[in-house]
Amino acid sequence: MIKLMAIFSLSVVLFSGCLQRKKVHVDPVTGLDTSDQLFPLYNADLDTVLLIPYRKGEKWGFADTTKSVIIKPRYDYVKPFQSGMAIVGITSKSISKYGIIDKKGKLIIPINYDYIKFNNCDLISLRLDRGIVIINNHGRRINKHFYTIVYGRFCAENKITISTSKYGTYQIINTKGQKITDTTFSKTLYFHDNICPVTKHSKWGAIDTSGKVVVDFIYNRLRPFYYHRAKATISNELTPYRDKWGLIDDLGNVIIPFEYDEIMADYHGSGRYIGVINGLKGELNTNTIFDINGNCLYTNHLTYCEAFVEGLAPFEINEKFGYIDIDGQIIIEPQYDYTEVFSMGLAWVRLDGKYGLINKKNKAVIPFNYQATSDYSAMEKHGILVKKEDVDFPFYIDKNGMEYYE
Repeated sequence: MIKLMAIFSLSVVLFSGCLQRKKVHVDPVTGLDTSDQLFPLYNADLDTVLLIPYRKGEKWGFADTTKSVIIKPRYDYVKPFQSGMAIVGITSKSISKYGIIDKKGKLIIPINYDYIKFNNCDLISLRLDRGIVIINNHGRRINKHFYTIVYGRFCAENKITISTSKYGTYQIINTKGQKITDTTFSKTLYFHDNICPVTKHSKWGAIDTSGKVVVDFIYNRLRPFYYHRAKATISNELTPYRDKWGLIDDLGNVIIPFEYDEIMADYHGSGRYIGVINGLKGELNTNTIFDINGNCLYTNHLTYCEAFVEGLAPFEINEKFGYIDIDGQIIIEPQYDYTEVFSMGLAWVRLDGKYGLINKKNKAVIPFNYQATSDYSAMEKHGILVKKEDVDFPFYIDKNGMEYYE
Protein backbone atom coordinates (compact mmCIF):
# COMPACT_ATOMS: atom_id res chain seq x y z
CA MET A 1 0.00 0.00 0.00
CA ILE A 2 2.78 2.40 0.95
CA LYS A 3 4.58 1.51 -2.28
CA LEU A 4 1.45 2.27 -4.32
CA MET A 5 1.00 5.64 -2.56
CA ALA A 6 4.60 6.56 -3.27
CA ILE A 7 4.18 5.72 -6.95
CA PHE A 8 0.92 7.74 -7.05
CA SER A 9 2.58 10.75 -5.38
CA LEU A 10 5.49 10.63 -7.84
CA SER A 11 3.05 10.46 -10.75
CA VAL A 12 1.19 13.53 -9.46
CA VAL A 13 4.44 15.49 -9.14
CA LEU A 14 5.53 14.53 -12.65
CA PHE A 15 2.08 15.35 -14.07
CA SER A 16 2.04 18.71 -12.30
CA GLY A 17 5.47 19.47 -13.68
CA CYS A 18 4.25 18.74 -17.18
CA LEU A 19 1.30 21.09 -16.68
CA GLN A 20 3.51 23.89 -15.35
CA ARG A 21 6.19 23.53 -18.01
CA LYS A 22 5.99 26.54 -20.28
CA LYS A 23 5.97 26.00 -24.00
CA VAL A 24 8.65 28.16 -25.57
CA HIS A 25 8.35 29.38 -29.14
CA VAL A 26 11.50 31.16 -30.29
CA ASP A 27 11.41 33.22 -33.47
CA PRO A 28 14.42 31.99 -35.50
CA VAL A 29 14.90 35.47 -36.99
CA THR A 30 14.78 37.65 -33.86
CA GLY A 31 15.65 35.04 -31.25
CA LEU A 32 12.74 36.22 -29.06
CA ASP A 33 10.32 34.01 -27.16
CA THR A 34 6.91 34.64 -28.73
CA SER A 35 4.91 32.28 -26.49
CA ASP A 36 3.75 34.94 -24.05
CA GLN A 37 3.26 38.69 -23.80
CA LEU A 38 6.71 40.18 -24.07
CA PHE A 39 5.95 43.77 -23.14
CA PRO A 40 2.76 45.61 -22.12
CA LEU A 41 0.51 47.51 -24.46
CA TYR A 42 0.43 51.24 -23.74
CA ASN A 43 -1.06 51.96 -20.36
CA ALA A 44 -0.86 55.40 -18.74
CA ASP A 45 -0.85 53.75 -15.32
CA LEU A 46 2.57 52.30 -16.09
CA ASP A 47 4.03 55.80 -16.16
CA THR A 48 2.70 56.89 -12.76
CA VAL A 49 5.97 55.84 -11.09
CA LEU A 50 8.36 58.43 -12.47
CA LEU A 51 11.89 57.19 -13.10
CA ILE A 52 14.47 59.59 -14.50
CA PRO A 53 17.76 58.63 -16.15
CA TYR A 54 20.53 58.90 -13.56
CA ARG A 55 24.21 59.27 -14.42
CA LYS A 56 27.14 58.10 -12.33
CA GLY A 57 30.40 58.84 -14.10
CA GLU A 58 30.20 57.15 -17.50
CA LYS A 59 27.30 54.84 -16.64
CA TRP A 60 23.53 55.33 -16.69
CA GLY A 61 20.77 53.95 -14.51
CA PHE A 62 17.46 55.30 -13.19
CA ALA A 63 16.36 57.10 -10.01
CA ASP A 64 13.00 58.16 -8.60
CA THR A 65 12.05 61.78 -7.91
CA THR A 66 13.76 61.67 -4.49
CA LYS A 67 16.98 60.83 -6.34
CA SER A 68 17.03 57.33 -4.84
CA VAL A 69 18.65 54.95 -7.31
CA ILE A 70 16.14 52.29 -8.42
CA ILE A 71 18.11 50.76 -11.30
CA LYS A 72 21.86 50.83 -10.73
CA PRO A 73 23.99 52.69 -13.29
CA ARG A 74 25.45 49.94 -15.46
CA TYR A 75 24.59 50.99 -19.00
CA ASP A 76 26.50 53.13 -21.49
CA TYR A 77 23.26 54.43 -23.00
CA VAL A 78 19.66 54.82 -21.87
CA LYS A 79 16.49 56.43 -23.18
CA PRO A 80 13.74 57.64 -20.81
CA PHE A 81 10.93 55.25 -19.92
CA GLN A 82 7.97 55.07 -22.24
CA SER A 83 4.89 53.09 -21.21
CA GLY A 84 6.87 51.23 -18.57
CA MET A 85 9.84 50.38 -20.82
CA ALA A 86 13.25 51.91 -21.52
CA ILE A 87 15.83 51.27 -24.21
CA VAL A 88 19.31 50.60 -22.78
CA GLY A 89 22.62 49.91 -24.47
CA ILE A 90 26.17 48.70 -24.07
CA THR A 91 28.54 50.53 -26.39
CA SER A 92 32.22 50.47 -27.30
CA LYS A 93 34.42 51.81 -30.06
CA SER A 94 33.74 48.78 -32.23
CA ILE A 95 30.18 47.73 -31.42
CA SER A 96 26.93 48.93 -29.84
CA LYS A 97 24.07 46.69 -28.77
CA TYR A 98 20.66 47.60 -27.34
CA GLY A 99 17.84 45.99 -25.38
CA ILE A 100 14.77 46.97 -23.32
CA ILE A 101 14.19 46.87 -19.55
CA ASP A 102 11.10 47.33 -17.39
CA LYS A 103 10.84 49.59 -14.33
CA LYS A 104 12.21 46.86 -12.09
CA GLY A 105 15.34 46.67 -14.21
CA LYS A 106 14.42 43.31 -15.74
CA LEU A 107 15.51 42.77 -19.33
CA ILE A 108 12.41 42.38 -21.51
CA ILE A 109 14.42 42.28 -24.72
CA PRO A 110 18.07 41.20 -24.40
CA ILE A 111 20.89 43.55 -25.32
CA ASN A 112 21.55 41.85 -28.64
CA TYR A 113 20.32 44.30 -31.27
CA ASP A 114 22.04 46.96 -33.36
CA TYR A 115 19.03 49.30 -33.15
CA ILE A 116 15.76 49.44 -31.22
CA LYS A 117 13.02 52.04 -31.46
CA PHE A 118 9.51 52.44 -30.07
CA ASN A 119 7.03 53.06 -32.87
CA ASN A 120 4.28 54.76 -30.84
CA CYS A 121 1.70 52.17 -31.97
CA ASP A 122 2.49 49.47 -29.38
CA LEU A 123 5.14 48.19 -31.79
CA ILE A 124 8.93 48.04 -31.65
CA SER A 125 11.53 48.10 -34.44
CA LEU A 126 14.61 45.85 -34.19
CA ARG A 127 17.60 46.09 -36.53
CA LEU A 128 19.10 42.76 -37.54
CA ASP A 129 21.86 41.96 -40.04
CA ARG A 130 19.29 41.65 -42.84
CA GLY A 131 17.39 44.84 -42.01
CA ILE A 132 14.73 46.16 -39.63
CA VAL A 133 11.81 44.04 -38.46
CA ILE A 134 8.73 45.23 -36.54
CA ILE A 135 7.42 43.22 -33.58
CA ASN A 136 4.24 43.42 -31.51
CA ASN A 137 3.93 43.08 -27.74
CA HIS A 138 4.24 39.28 -27.96
CA GLY A 139 7.59 39.62 -29.71
CA ARG A 140 6.05 38.40 -32.96
CA ARG A 141 6.92 40.00 -36.26
CA ILE A 142 3.92 41.74 -37.81
CA ASN A 143 5.04 40.47 -41.23
CA LYS A 144 8.02 38.72 -42.82
CA HIS A 145 9.55 41.81 -44.41
CA PHE A 146 12.88 43.45 -43.66
CA TYR A 147 12.90 47.24 -43.98
CA THR A 148 15.62 49.80 -44.59
CA ILE A 149 14.06 52.51 -42.42
CA VAL A 150 11.05 52.54 -40.09
CA TYR A 151 9.90 55.99 -39.06
CA GLY A 152 8.80 55.41 -35.48
CA ARG A 153 7.69 58.97 -34.94
CA PHE A 154 5.59 58.60 -38.09
CA CYS A 155 3.45 55.91 -36.51
CA ALA A 156 0.06 57.52 -36.01
CA GLU A 157 -3.56 56.40 -36.23
CA ASN A 158 -2.31 52.77 -36.51
CA LYS A 159 -0.28 53.49 -39.65
CA ILE A 160 3.50 53.28 -40.00
CA THR A 161 5.78 54.91 -42.58
CA ILE A 162 8.53 52.55 -43.75
CA SER A 163 11.27 52.63 -46.38
CA THR A 164 11.07 49.69 -48.76
CA SER A 165 14.55 50.05 -50.27
CA LYS A 166 17.87 51.81 -49.96
CA TYR A 167 16.86 54.02 -52.87
CA GLY A 168 14.44 55.99 -50.72
CA THR A 169 11.00 54.76 -51.74
CA TYR A 170 8.40 54.63 -48.99
CA GLN A 171 5.22 52.75 -48.23
CA ILE A 172 2.63 53.00 -45.47
CA ILE A 173 1.52 49.87 -43.63
CA ASN A 174 -0.94 49.26 -40.81
CA THR A 175 -0.06 47.78 -37.43
CA LYS A 176 -0.82 44.29 -38.76
CA GLY A 177 1.93 44.69 -41.34
CA GLN A 178 -0.43 45.09 -44.31
CA LYS A 179 0.11 47.70 -47.03
CA ILE A 180 -2.71 50.24 -47.23
CA THR A 181 -1.84 50.88 -50.87
CA ASP A 182 0.51 49.34 -53.45
CA THR A 183 1.70 52.81 -54.40
CA THR A 184 5.17 53.84 -53.23
CA PHE A 185 6.17 57.43 -52.53
CA SER A 186 9.42 59.36 -52.63
CA LYS A 187 8.52 61.09 -49.34
CA THR A 188 5.82 60.69 -46.69
CA LEU A 189 4.92 62.32 -43.40
CA TYR A 190 2.40 60.81 -40.96
CA PHE A 191 -1.33 60.35 -40.53
CA HIS A 192 -3.32 62.86 -38.54
CA ASP A 193 -7.02 63.57 -38.99
CA ASN A 194 -6.94 60.33 -41.07
CA ILE A 195 -4.86 62.03 -43.78
CA CYS A 196 -1.17 61.65 -44.65
CA PRO A 197 0.89 64.03 -46.84
CA VAL A 198 2.91 62.14 -49.49
CA THR A 199 4.89 63.03 -52.62
CA LYS A 200 4.48 61.90 -56.21
CA HIS A 201 6.57 63.24 -59.10
CA SER A 202 8.20 65.79 -56.75
CA LYS A 203 4.84 67.28 -55.74
CA TRP A 204 3.01 66.92 -52.43
CA GLY A 205 -0.55 65.73 -52.02
CA ALA A 206 -2.35 63.60 -49.42
CA ILE A 207 -4.00 60.21 -49.07
CA ASP A 208 -6.62 58.88 -46.66
CA THR A 209 -6.39 55.67 -44.60
CA SER A 210 -7.50 53.55 -47.55
CA GLY A 211 -4.74 54.96 -49.77
CA LYS A 212 -7.14 57.11 -51.83
CA VAL A 213 -5.81 60.49 -52.98
CA VAL A 214 -7.84 63.22 -51.24
CA VAL A 215 -5.58 66.23 -51.88
CA ASP A 216 -4.12 66.61 -55.38
CA PHE A 217 -0.36 66.51 -55.98
CA ILE A 218 0.14 70.21 -56.72
CA TYR A 219 2.05 71.52 -53.72
CA ASN A 220 5.77 72.17 -53.38
CA ARG A 221 5.55 71.63 -49.62
CA LEU A 222 2.78 70.29 -47.40
CA ARG A 223 2.66 69.77 -43.65
CA PRO A 224 0.53 67.35 -41.55
CA PHE A 225 -3.18 68.07 -41.07
CA TYR A 226 -4.47 69.30 -37.70
CA TYR A 227 -8.04 70.48 -37.14
CA HIS A 228 -8.48 69.38 -40.79
CA ARG A 229 -6.12 72.16 -41.85
CA ALA A 230 -2.56 72.08 -43.19
CA LYS A 231 -0.11 74.71 -44.33
CA ALA A 232 1.35 74.35 -47.82
CA THR A 233 3.31 76.17 -50.51
CA ILE A 234 2.51 76.36 -54.20
CA SER A 235 4.32 77.81 -57.21
CA ASN A 236 3.51 81.46 -57.75
CA GLU A 237 4.09 83.20 -61.09
CA LEU A 238 4.78 86.48 -59.31
CA THR A 239 7.47 84.94 -57.08
CA PRO A 240 8.76 81.90 -59.04
CA TYR A 241 11.94 81.59 -56.96
CA ARG A 242 10.34 81.93 -53.55
CA ASP A 243 7.35 79.85 -52.52
CA LYS A 244 4.54 81.46 -50.59
CA TRP A 245 2.66 79.70 -47.79
CA GLY A 246 -1.08 79.32 -47.47
CA LEU A 247 -3.54 77.18 -45.53
CA ILE A 248 -5.77 74.45 -47.02
CA ASP A 249 -8.41 72.10 -45.64
CA ASP A 250 -8.51 68.31 -46.06
CA LEU A 251 -10.38 68.66 -49.38
CA GLY A 252 -7.76 70.99 -50.85
CA ASN A 253 -9.86 74.15 -50.45
CA VAL A 254 -7.83 77.30 -49.80
CA ILE A 255 -8.50 78.76 -46.34
CA ILE A 256 -5.68 81.32 -46.23
CA PRO A 257 -4.33 82.47 -49.63
CA PHE A 258 -0.77 81.67 -50.72
CA GLU A 259 0.68 85.09 -49.91
CA TYR A 260 2.86 84.57 -46.85
CA ASP A 261 6.54 83.93 -46.27
CA GLU A 262 5.68 81.68 -43.34
CA ILE A 263 2.66 80.39 -41.47
CA MET A 264 3.17 79.38 -37.86
CA ALA A 265 0.45 76.91 -36.89
CA ASP A 266 -0.60 76.06 -33.34
CA TYR A 267 -1.23 72.32 -33.12
CA HIS A 268 -1.83 72.32 -29.38
CA GLY A 269 -5.40 73.40 -28.91
CA SER A 270 -6.24 76.93 -30.01
CA GLY A 271 -6.44 76.44 -33.77
CA ARG A 272 -5.01 79.92 -34.48
CA TYR A 273 -2.48 80.68 -37.21
CA ILE A 274 0.01 83.45 -38.02
CA GLY A 275 1.08 84.63 -41.48
CA VAL A 276 4.41 86.45 -41.70
CA ILE A 277 4.33 88.63 -44.81
CA ASN A 278 7.81 90.18 -44.89
CA GLY A 279 9.96 87.38 -43.56
CA LEU A 280 13.35 89.08 -43.78
CA LYS A 281 15.20 88.58 -40.50
CA GLY A 282 15.98 91.82 -38.70
CA GLU A 283 13.20 93.89 -40.28
CA LEU A 284 9.78 94.74 -38.93
CA ASN A 285 7.21 92.44 -40.49
CA THR A 286 3.47 92.56 -40.82
CA ASN A 287 2.09 89.57 -38.91
CA THR A 288 -1.55 88.75 -39.60
CA ILE A 289 -3.41 86.65 -37.07
CA PHE A 290 -6.10 84.37 -38.51
CA ASP A 291 -8.55 81.98 -36.91
CA ILE A 292 -8.91 78.42 -38.18
CA ASN A 293 -11.48 79.48 -40.78
CA GLY A 294 -9.20 82.09 -42.35
CA ASN A 295 -10.81 85.13 -40.73
CA CYS A 296 -8.35 87.95 -40.06
CA LEU A 297 -8.30 88.86 -36.36
CA TYR A 298 -5.67 91.61 -36.31
CA THR A 299 -2.20 92.58 -37.53
CA ASN A 300 0.95 93.71 -35.75
CA HIS A 301 4.46 94.79 -36.70
CA LEU A 302 7.11 92.60 -35.13
CA THR A 303 10.42 91.22 -36.36
CA TYR A 304 9.18 87.69 -35.79
CA CYS A 305 6.24 85.92 -34.18
CA GLU A 306 5.86 82.19 -33.43
CA ALA A 307 2.74 80.05 -33.09
CA PHE A 308 0.32 80.47 -30.21
CA VAL A 309 0.63 77.56 -27.78
CA GLU A 310 -1.28 77.58 -24.51
CA GLY A 311 -2.49 81.07 -25.39
CA LEU A 312 0.94 82.70 -25.77
CA ALA A 313 3.33 83.15 -28.68
CA PRO A 314 7.04 84.05 -28.60
CA PHE A 315 7.83 87.24 -30.52
CA GLU A 316 10.96 89.18 -31.39
CA ILE A 317 11.59 92.90 -31.67
CA ASN A 318 14.90 94.74 -31.54
CA GLU A 319 16.72 91.37 -31.23
CA LYS A 320 14.96 90.52 -27.95
CA PHE A 321 12.23 87.95 -27.34
CA GLY A 322 9.09 88.04 -25.21
CA TYR A 323 5.49 86.72 -25.34
CA ILE A 324 2.16 88.08 -26.57
CA ASP A 325 -1.33 86.68 -26.03
CA ILE A 326 -3.92 85.84 -28.67
CA ASP A 327 -5.25 89.42 -28.56
CA GLY A 328 -1.82 90.87 -29.33
CA GLN A 329 -1.16 92.14 -25.79
CA ILE A 330 2.41 91.87 -24.53
CA ILE A 331 2.38 89.50 -21.53
CA ILE A 332 6.15 89.12 -21.05
CA GLU A 333 8.26 92.04 -22.22
CA PRO A 334 11.00 91.31 -24.79
CA GLN A 335 14.13 90.65 -22.71
CA TYR A 336 15.46 87.22 -23.67
CA ASP A 337 18.01 86.12 -26.26
CA TYR A 338 15.77 83.24 -27.31
CA THR A 339 12.42 81.74 -26.30
CA GLU A 340 10.54 78.47 -26.83
CA VAL A 341 6.77 78.00 -26.85
CA PHE A 342 5.06 77.16 -23.56
CA SER A 343 4.38 73.57 -22.57
CA MET A 344 2.45 72.69 -19.40
CA GLY A 345 2.68 76.33 -18.33
CA LEU A 346 6.49 76.47 -18.61
CA ALA A 347 8.95 77.59 -21.29
CA TRP A 348 12.69 77.36 -21.82
CA VAL A 349 14.31 80.72 -22.48
CA ARG A 350 17.90 81.87 -22.92
CA LEU A 351 19.41 84.86 -21.14
CA ASP A 352 23.07 85.87 -21.48
CA GLY A 353 23.88 82.55 -23.11
CA LYS A 354 22.32 80.35 -20.41
CA TYR A 355 18.99 78.50 -20.41
CA GLY A 356 16.39 78.49 -17.65
CA LEU A 357 12.71 77.68 -17.25
CA ILE A 358 10.05 80.35 -16.65
CA ASN A 359 6.32 80.26 -15.96
CA LYS A 360 3.67 82.50 -17.51
CA LYS A 361 4.25 85.13 -14.83
CA ASN A 362 7.88 85.37 -16.00
CA LYS A 363 9.17 83.83 -12.80
CA ALA A 364 12.27 81.63 -13.12
CA VAL A 365 11.25 78.13 -12.03
CA ILE A 366 14.68 76.71 -12.91
CA PRO A 367 17.62 79.16 -12.75
CA PHE A 368 19.65 80.14 -15.81
CA ASN A 369 22.45 77.62 -15.33
CA TYR A 370 22.37 75.48 -18.44
CA GLN A 371 24.14 75.66 -21.78
CA ALA A 372 21.84 73.43 -23.84
CA THR A 373 18.68 71.43 -23.40
CA SER A 374 16.73 68.67 -25.09
CA ASP A 375 12.99 68.71 -25.81
CA TYR A 376 11.50 70.11 -22.60
CA SER A 377 7.92 69.23 -23.57
CA ALA A 378 8.51 65.76 -22.09
CA MET A 379 9.85 67.10 -18.79
CA GLU A 380 6.68 66.12 -16.91
CA LYS A 381 7.19 62.47 -17.91
CA HIS A 382 10.91 61.89 -17.51
CA GLY A 383 12.90 65.12 -17.12
CA ILE A 384 15.14 66.56 -19.83
CA LEU A 385 18.75 66.18 -20.86
CA VAL A 386 20.90 69.26 -20.26
CA LYS A 387 24.51 70.43 -20.28
CA LYS A 388 26.21 72.58 -17.69
CA GLU A 389 29.44 74.56 -17.85
CA ASP A 390 31.07 73.00 -14.77
CA VAL A 391 30.01 69.40 -15.54
CA ASP A 392 31.90 67.35 -18.13
CA PHE A 393 28.92 65.31 -19.33
CA PRO A 394 25.21 65.78 -20.07
CA PHE A 395 22.67 64.76 -17.43
CA TYR A 396 18.94 64.95 -16.68
CA ILE A 397 17.00 67.43 -14.56
CA ASP A 398 13.34 67.29 -13.54
CA LYS A 399 10.72 70.05 -13.58
CA ASN A 400 11.82 71.17 -10.11
CA GLY A 401 15.43 71.61 -11.21
CA MET A 402 16.80 68.54 -9.39
CA GLU A 403 19.93 67.28 -11.12
CA TYR A 404 20.29 63.52 -11.61
CA TYR A 405 24.01 62.74 -11.58
CA GLU A 406 26.97 62.14 -9.31
